[in-house]
Amino acid sequence: MRKFLLAGWVACLPLLSPLPALANEGACGEAVGALQPDTVFGASAPCASSQPAFCATLQQLPRDRFETLSTLFDAAPDSHYAQQMREALKACKLDFAALQYNQCQAAYRREELGYILRSCPNEAWSLARTQCERNLETISPRYYELCRRFGRNVPR
Repeated sequence: MRKFLLAGWVACLPLLSPLPALANEGACGEAVGALQPDTVFGASAPCASSQPAFCATLQQLPRDRFETLSTLFDAAPDSHYAQQMREALKACKLDFAALQYNQCQAAYRREELGYILRSCPNEAWSLARTQCERNLETISPRYYELCRRFGRNVPR
């Protein structure tokens, strides 16, 4: 079912609203903001001069857009768009794992439990150790779901 849902996402990814603060003006700016690597990278790319802006956009993606991209890489790694994005990351000299680590560290600092549980196993484990390995009376109700997922018996 995840792949079925993702097929719609892949079709919509180029149509995501651009990030105006990060994009250049005009059609190339829209391509950069909408993360359309085929218009920016490659031998016949019409917006090849926008590569630095595209790379900056990748580095500064808001968490929701990064999560969409991450889901794409997980569920449809062989899709044409995923392959293009991997090539764009390589051309930008960016490591997707490092970008994901930065997103996870920011979520950990803000204690965004939903994102951490979905996307950051190392940070989830770290948070579970700090919050769930204590006396039951001292665990905050906010962490009950986290602790349950890591096998701690906490009130409902």
